[in-house]
Amino acid sequence: MSVNVTIRSAKAAGAKVVGDTTITVDSGKKPDLPKDATVTWSDGGKDSTEAITWDAFDKWQSRDGGEFTVNGKAAGQTVSVTVKVNAATVKLVEDGVDIPTTVGKSPQLPKTVKVHWSNGDITDEPATWSTVPADSYAKAGSFSVEGKATVNGADYALKANVTVREASAGGNENKPNPTPSPNKTQVATNTGTNASKQSSQLSRTGAAIGGIVAVVVILVAIAGAVFYLKTKRTH
Repeated sequence: MSVNVTIRSAKAAGAKVVGDTTITVDSGKKPDLPKDATVTWSDGGKDSTEAITWDAFDKWQSRDGGEFTVNGKAAGQTVSVTVKVNAATVKLVEDGVDIPTTVGKSPQLPKTVKVHWSNGDITDEPATWSTVPADSYAKAGSFSVEGKATVNGADYALKANVTVREASAGGNENKPNPTPSPNKTQVATNTGTNASKQSSQLSRTGAAIGGIVAVVVILVAIAGAVFYLKTKRTH
């Protein structure tokens, strides 16, 4: 007589996180989630400790904080923990900004200021300033303006340092480049043309005189030759 026995592998029946299931952290600090879970098996065998693989979680970076559930798996069984993130706090509000301006020109005060948070964030938050009277920048000098930034319901005092300088009188770059006078240019051109014409006329006159002299010389030479021949015949 024979008996067939089929042995099936046990399956995980449940899992429980080892350690705290509620974790509290400050914004910007990554929580240290439990690494293991106790797993029970369908065959009633001894419980075992299995590693937990957690889902991606980045809500710990939230500046506003909050309460979040993080899920994971251990031997195929779902486990979870609660992560409480404390809201970030203000570490620094940038103050003492320097503002330049010129006499008679109202200073342009910043509409926002930089706020540094405990989680590493840096944000621009609205700023309000006291009214600046016109006589404050009516002459060269310096003065300060008070203001405030309201962040998360709290007021933070601000101060802007304003420096007033005399307006620039302008340099050579504002002067137009000199241009030659059209009349002078025309006069110079006409003068050059007239001189050229006179020179040409003198050249022609000189050539005519030279021609006349040559003719006279030839005539004198001919007359001399004729006189010589007549004298020779007489003798």
